[in-house]
Amino acid sequence: MFLKQTFLSVACIVLLSISSKPQFSGKDSILRVLEQYRSKTNFEKDSNYISTLIELAFRYNNNNPDTTILLSRLAIGLCDRIDFKQGKSDALKNIGLAYNVKGDYTNALLFLAKGLETAIEGNYKKGAGRIYHNRGIVYSNLGKYPESLENYFQALKMREETRDTLGISSSTNGIGTIYFMQGRYADAMEKYKRALVLSQAINYIAGIESGYANIGEINYRQADYSEGIKNLQEALKLTVITGNIETKAFIYYILASIYLKQSDYAAATENFMKTKNLAAEVGSPEYECRSRFGLSEVAIAQNDFSKALMRTKEGLAIVAKIGFNELMRDGNEQLSRIYEKQGNGMQALYHHRLFKLYADSINNQETEQRSANLAAD
Repeated sequence: MFLKQTFLSVACIVLLSISSKPQFSGKDSILRVLEQYRSKTNFEKDSNYISTLIELAFRYNNNNPDTTILLSRLAIGLCDRIDFKQGKSDALKNIGLAYNVKGDYTNALLFLAKGLETAIEGNYKKGAGRIYHNRGIVYSNLGKYPESLENYFQALKMREETRDTLGISSSTNGIGTIYFMQGRYADAMEKYKRALVLSQAINYIAGIESGYANIGEINYRQADYSEGIKNLQEALKLTVITGNIETKAFIYYILASIYLKQSDYAAATENFMKTKNLAAEVGSPEYECRSRFGLSEVAIAQNDFSKALMRTKEGLAIVAKIGFNELMRDGNEQLSRIYEKQGNGMQALYHHRLFKLYADSINNQETEQRSANLAAD
C-alpha cells in the first residue's frame, strides 16, 4: 500500500510539474480538462478522467517516453480499481510504444501483448486494431518482416470492420513501409499515396506528415531528388504542429542522404548532425545509429577512411544493443567497403559475409510468400 500511495503521489507531482511548463496546444487543452476533473469528488474513479490521462500519456510518447510510462502506469492502477479494461488496454499500449521509442523491443512486445489480451477480454476491437498495428511497427524495427506484415494486415482488417479511417490510413502506411523494406517501391508508393489521401480526407496531420515523408524517401531511392526534397520539406513543416521529434530526425536523415548523393557534403553533414542531435534528445538508438552511418558515408566520399571507420563502429555498437537486422546489415556492408578501401582484404571479406547473412535473413523467400498470402486475405 505504501508503494502504491508513493507512486500515485509521484505521478501527481509529475502532472503538476507538466501543467506549470509551456506545452504544445494539444497538451495544454488536455491538461485543462484534467484540472477540471480533478476539482470533482472521486475523479479517480471517472473513466473519462482516466481516458484523458491516457491520451496525455500518449502525447508525450515521441518526445518523452519516460513520462508516457509513468502516466500510463498511474492510469493502469486507476483502471484496475474500476475494472476499466478499455482504458487499461490503451495504457498498456502506450507503455509498449514508449519502450519501442527507447529501443527496448522486448518490453515493447511484452506490454503490447498484455494490452492485446486485455482488449480481447473487453471486446475492444478498436483497441485491438491499434495494438496489432503497433506490434507491426516493433517487428519491423526488429527486421522481422513476415511478423510485421501479419500484424499490419490483422490491424487493417479490424480497422476496416470498425470503419476507423484514421486507423486504416495508418495500417495501409505500415504495409507500405514493409514493401519498401523489401525493395518493392511501386507497391510501397501505391500504399503510401492511398494512406496520404485517407489522412488528408480527415485532416489527420500526423498521417499527412508521415505520408509526405515516406513518399519523399521513395523519391530518394528512385533518384528523383528534387521531388524528394519537395515532399520532405512538406513533411518537415508539419513536424512543427505534431512536435514529432523522431519523424523530424527521419526527415533530416533522408534530406542529408539526398545532399550526399548530390555531393553537397556540407549540407549532408549538417543534416546528419541534426538527425544525431534529435535522436539523442528523444533517445532513439535507431537514428543515433543511422546518423553515424550517414556521417561515415560523407567521410568515405571524402576519402577519410579513418573517420569513416570510427563512425561506422560507433553506429554498430549502438545497434548491437537493440538487435535491428536492417542496421546490422547496412553497418557490416559499410565496414566491408571501408576495409576494402584501406586494403584490408581479410576484414573486408569477413564483414561482407556478415552483410550477406543479415541481407538473406531479411529478403528470404518466406517473407515474400507470407506477404503474398496476406495480401490475398
